[in-house]
Amino acid sequence: MKIQLRRQLPTLLKLIAILIGILAQALIKNHLYVSIGLWLIALVVLFFGTRKTTNTIIPKIQASTLTHEKISSWGYIFSILAVLCLITSFVLFSTELPNIIAWLIHILSLLFILIAAYGFAKSRKKKTSKENSWRWFEIAALIAVLLLATFLRVYKISQLPYGLWFDEADNGLNALQ
Repeated sequence: MKIQLRRQLPTLLKLIAILIGILAQALIKNHLYVSIGLWLIALVVLFFGTRKTTNTIIPKIQASTLTHEKISSWGYIFSILAVLCLITSFVLFSTELPNIIAWLIHILSLLFILIAAYGFAKSRKKKTSKENSWRWFEIAALIAVLLLATFLRVYKISQLPYGLWFDEADNGLNALQ
């Protein structure tokens, strides 16, 4: 019982300090000097509540033994190409050229960034057990959801009002006015 109380004493002292501080704050308008005294008492109680005790056990921190990734130069090359294609596509969107060219370059930048991500994580591949690997049904379901989301996003995107959602249509019509 005594050991358990000793472990809970710092928390109890902090709680008492907070309660004394609340009482001091409530009395500050009518009794300034009493309030200041209570604040000082709260600080002393808080000090003793936050002192390190000898029975506090600090767990040993162990660093993880993860290996650093080996980054190939292909990852850097494709990252730079992705950024350059992205900037080029943004510039082309603001010119008089057809937007299809800008979209193709933008899609190319997405392809480059995916290749770069694969290049950066190439050495991290590990053999997974059959239990942890994805099942074909899960992969097919994920692909179906992504295809449905892509279809809904681009369906009737070239018509007015833009897209399927009200806010997109409203923003598109406001931009035309």
